[in-house]
Amino acid sequence: MFKTHLKKQNANLTLKNTFYNKNVIKKEKIMKIIKQNEFENEVKQGVTVVDFFATWCGPCRAMGMILEEVQENNPDFHIIKVDVDECENLARKFGILSIPTIIIMQDGKMMEKHVGLMEGEDLENLVKSYLN
Repeated sequence: MFKTHLKKQNANLTLKNTFYNKNVIKKEKIMKIIKQNEFENEVKQGVTVVDFFATWCGPCRAMGMILEEVQENNPDFHIIKVDVDECENLARKFGILSIPTIIIMQDGKMMEKHVGLMEGEDLENLVKSYLN
């Protein structure tokens, strides 16, 4: 009985570690940018989804969950988050008047701008159109 209990405990620890590590990896993919020079380095190559948000914004939190789901299914692009309260200069530069606002960047250039919530499937299809 003792050996069986130990095996079960070890299996639970392995499962917990796997789940924990998966969450850590997921959090590293979606990145919060707070300085303009960091922003420019992140968007200069490839396809990047930029989420302009605020911590107090309910629809922004919903959009964040959609972005996490889309990121899990599509590792070929990355997502960065820009808090409009912390980065007013970036929000001004991109003409952000409402949040959430999603901007698709390709090799440092703004390709698309969407204001408000987006369905995950719509966002996924939009990003895939720039990956091909």
